[in-house]
Amino acid sequence: MPLDSAIQNVGEYYAAHYLAGPFEKDIAPHIKAWKAQGSRGIPRQLHGLADAYFKAKSAALEYTADPLNRLDSDDPHLQAWHGRLLAALGYTPDACAVELLTEKALLPARLRLHRYQRPWLVVLETAFCLSDGDLQEEPLELPVSGAAPDGEAAWPLLAETWERALATLFKQEDRPRWAMLLAGSRVYLFDAQTHAQGRYLYVNLEDAYTRKQAAVFEAIAALLSAPTLAPDGESAEVLHDQLREGSQRSTHGVSAQLQAAVREAIEAIANGWVAARRGRKLGFRVLGDDEPPLLDGSREVTAEQLRHEALVYVYRLLFCLYAESRGQELGILPIGDDIYRLGYSLEALRDLADRGEPGTTTEQGTYYAEHLERLFGLIHRGFHPEAADEAVAEPATWYQVWSTPRQAGHFARAGTAGCSR
Repeated sequence: MPLDSAIQNVGEYYAAHYLAGPFEKDIAPHIKAWKAQGSRGIPRQLHGLADAYFKAKSAALEYTADPLNRLDSDDPHLQAWHGRLLAALGYTPDACAVELLTEKALLPARLRLHRYQRPWLVVLETAFCLSDGDLQEEPLELPVSGAAPDGEAAWPLLAETWERALATLFKQEDRPRWAMLLAGSRVYLFDAQTHAQGRYLYVNLEDAYTRKQAAVFEAIAALLSAPTLAPDGESAEVLHDQLREGSQRSTHGVSAQLQAAVREAIEAIANGWVAARRGRKLGFRVLGDDEPPLLDGSREVTAEQLRHEALVYVYRLLFCLYAESRGQELGILPIGDDIYRLGYSLEALRDLADRGEPGTTTEQGTYYAEHLERLFGLIHRGFHPEAADEAVAEPATWYQVWSTPRQAGHFARAGTAGCSR
């Protein structure tokens, strides 16, 4: 099953193709055991907190001006929410302070666990943040707040945002392997091994409790609960270690498939260029006298040049596919905008090809190539409506679009046989 929308796999903490397939099989034994426990199973306990969540959210809505004011609220539902969530996940809260020796400062924590005689998991908390419609509050941008337990306040609290605080925590010599940040409608899980790369997981509880699908709470329990993340006993297997191995195996398998697909794509593009030249009665080894020469002034086209340009074309396609698949996260391409998604994206072009729309599949057409050239041009130059007249008056060639010292102008313009309209 694809990972549910309530669970965000930021920076591909786990490979996306792994989560879309083997992940379900790897968490199945835990789900089976929880189902056998009935209402005592962790997914059922999480599901049963829906009413408590919405009561806490309702109380939080009274403090929209500053989320930190919610920390001082006397509403029992708001104050109890994080404790109830931890209990449902199988943890026993035990307030403590985490010392940051490099900063001579503290982080207040709800829980700290050890494994292998070293810090393993630290559970931190901030104000109840909202993730509903226009109320998209960012917990990581809030300053560290709270209070250290009595007797553990030798140093002041770290005067940083939670984003910087986590980076500081993972720089410590005795850093924990995991840090969980509770933030009302969101729960973050950070791994010390991947935090610097911007790879982590977070759960949008607003989404989960709005839809109330059992499979969502099963996946949340598998990723965040005590039996899977911090099991009793030093020899007990940590589920995330198993998931990591599965993700890596899946990545290696996809890499091999991708290499084969890239080779096939290079052959198809190069052969398409040659076929197009033949169809137009043009030579494919030497450019004609009436055609612009290559950038080095020569007119001879070698197999290596053709292979290289086809490879560049494939890499640009792969870049676009990657940027679109993570558009909301990276912000490189506006995949969430209907004008881009339906009119310019590779997703739209692929759907068009799958449907075999009339007018786009003629034998000698160039629609797909023109579509891609327009897309690549927009990515390279950006969208500047104020310069639209200039763009119409002087359309960009493939070489002008990318401004690279390559011979792609010849290959891209001619290599479109059988592509489309």
